Amino acid sequence: MPQEATAGRLTVGGTLKDPLPIALHKSTAYVALPDRVQAVDTADGRVLATIAPREEAVRNSAEWDVDDSAQAPAVVPHGDASTLLAPFLVEQSGTGTQADHTAVELTGSDTDSHEVTWRLVLDLPKWAETSLSTLYTRVSGSENGKALVTVWDRTNAITFAVDVGTHKVLWTLDGFWAIGIAAGTAFGATLEDGTAHERVAGHGIVDGRRRWIGTDSFGLSAYSAGPHLIILRGRDYASGEAYHRLVDARTGTTRREMPADLAGADCTYDDRRTLVCSGKGAEGDVAAGLDAGSGEILWQLPDDAADRVAPKVSTAWHGRVYGTTGNGIVALDARTGKDLPTAPAIAPILVNETVGLALDESGDILMAYPTSG
Repeated sequence: MPQEATAGRLTVGGTLKDPLPIALHKSTAYVALPDRVQAVDTADGRVLATIAPREEAVRNSAEWDVDDSAQAPAVVPHGDASTLLAPFLVEQSGTGTQADHTAVELTGSDTDSHEVTWRLVLDLPKWAETSLSTLYTRVSGSENGKALVTVWDRTNAITFAVDVGTHKVLWTLDGFWAIGIAAGTAFGATLEDGTAHERVAGHGIVDGRRRWIGTDSFGLSAYSAGPHLIILRGRDYASGEAYHRLVDARTGTTRREMPADLAGADCTYDDRRTLVCSGKGAEGDVAAGLDAGSGEILWQLPDDAADRVAPKVSTAWHGRVYGTTGNGIVALDARTGKDLPTAPAIAPILVNETVGLALDESGDILMAYPTSG
């Protein structure tokens, strides 16, 4: 895979420290850079197409400080079709007495031909023009042909909800940092006047109306945990107490507090029925599988009684958990946690029905491998 796919995202020891700027669709990997997206054929490494904004990008890929600023594009199904969405920060040319200004050029590309079929300019508020810190943009989530595009810096954020089929903006919320979509609800952080205060909130994806809002927090992180659930982690601003919980995206109510053993764990939804969590516990690596509908814990490792250790999970997808232990690469059944009879050749970071992406033995190069079932 192109070196740009991992630039600025690896530690000296060859460990991935930031998410890959890649979306997989069938046999194509879409690799994002600040000023373009490369459509790469994972069968032979050929660049099939380059998707770029019409206006000049705010940053180009040759600049030393933008290696990790690009965020993964998104493949959004709608009806019988699917569209690749890629937002770019651009310098929008002014007309008449209007000065040039920073904007987002959202591109929609056909996933068969990889050609840009439409473009939509999203104008930004004044804080984006005067920001002293790096601006970022990403597709924060999609569901039922609706997508969220978020722009943020260190203290501000704005979110646009877009109908991918009609190419129209449904609503805009300045001060809302959208993180994802679940059950028709855009969830994310409502920022309080550029301070460290954050309040997680949920908004209807169609009309943008607020459905619920949480308490003041700091150090907030959130992500989708299945069709209806999200994971929230942070600290209560008043008490300073840490929390890590599964929350119903539709109402903001807590389904369960995460067990203490999984307090530092990160979780991955397998896009089927299971949430797989792994991380460092008090006594070493831990891993667990939770039902993505109810939050019930299905299995947990290590299991001293069965003499089983916990893997370091690389990802989970469609009922399989991939990872490594001291004995090598393993694959587990996501519902039971049991070892699958045939271990895979790699522990992929990203995987779909066609290809798995993993670092080579040196930890420096991202390789593409065909999947087998």
